[in-house]
Amino acid sequence: MLEPTLFIMQDDTSGTRLRVASYFSRRAHAAGVPLLAGTDSLGNGSVDGYVLPNLHAELELLVSNAGLTPAEALLAATRTGAQVLGRERDLGTVEAGKLADLVVLDADPTRDIRGTRTVRLVVKRGAVYAPWAAAEHGSE
Repeated sequence: MLEPTLFIMQDDTSGTRLRVASYFSRRAHAAGVPLLAGTDSLGNGSVDGYVLPNLHAELELLVSNAGLTPAEALLAATRTGAQVLGRERDLGTVEAGKLADLVVLDADPTRDIRGTRTVRLVVKRGAVYAPWAAAEHGSE
């Protein structure tokens, strides 16, 4: 398994690290090595710095730079990650009996991976969160 962390490789102003990491990620993917989605960056909160969640950018880089399809990139962030953690019985896919951690999107990320940025609501441990919806309707 390989977690290329392409997002963090963008910090190199020359672009060399991202090109090299992208090359090896493409080669690994073509050879059948399962890729994981991870960023290794929590952001610094500044206007010019990275802002959470960085996973959207990592998924986009896996598609544009590592040669994954949008569906493969989604699996790298879900099922494959759960498998690596030994938690595929509880996490990673939407199935009866598994923990209810998921996002509901307004766009289909299997058609265009940027669809992961269209979060409608989040379900975590079975509770639904849509804090931006309350702000849109003038309530807290």
